[in-house]
Amino acid sequence: MLCRDCAPSPNSVSFTHKGVPGRFLFDYSDLAPVLRDFKDKSMVAHAKFLANQIDPIIEQLLGEKDFDFIAIPGSSRLNFKRRGFIPAKLILKRCPAVKKRDMRILVMKRTRETKDQRTLKSPERKANTANSMSVGDLLDKRVLLFDDVFTTGATVSEMIRAVRSAGGEPSDFCVLAKRI
Repeated sequence: MLCRDCAPSPNSVSFTHKGVPGRFLFDYSDLAPVLRDFKDKSMVAHAKFLANQIDPIIEQLLGEKDFDFIAIPGSSRLNFKRRGFIPAKLILKRCPAVKKRDMRILVMKRTRETKDQRTLKSPERKANTANSMSVGDLLDKRVLLFDDVFTTGATVSEMIRAVRSAGGEPSDFCVLAKRI
């Protein structure tokens, strides 16, 4: 667990990507050690801390709009095999606003394997994620998108594309951290 001195302080910042309003709470450099421990060292207890950080944003968004789903990107087979969990799903399952409203978490399916994004530059990330996700029929459904980190926007772009292709409306998105 994190002590008060170790825990970074959140600061909600709004921005738009591909015409969809979004929010993030942390500069990635402030949250990087926590995310690395959570995702790479299986320190799953950090999921509760991360959920409590994002909860006010999710609570506000769910109160403002009537969402049908919260959609998250599925993990690659390699990352899931290594971790044993999908980071975004574990965070949302511990998020009080999601539990209180019994919101359905929609895990996007991978239509093909992708490389780990961390080592890729912006154009490579875009090519790596292009047409890599799908969801079932979302005709006229409002969807809140969630992911842990926004670097170049490639994953969020692909999530937006997948929801629109399925007939849904990606109304908002939120991420824990954005690389600035």
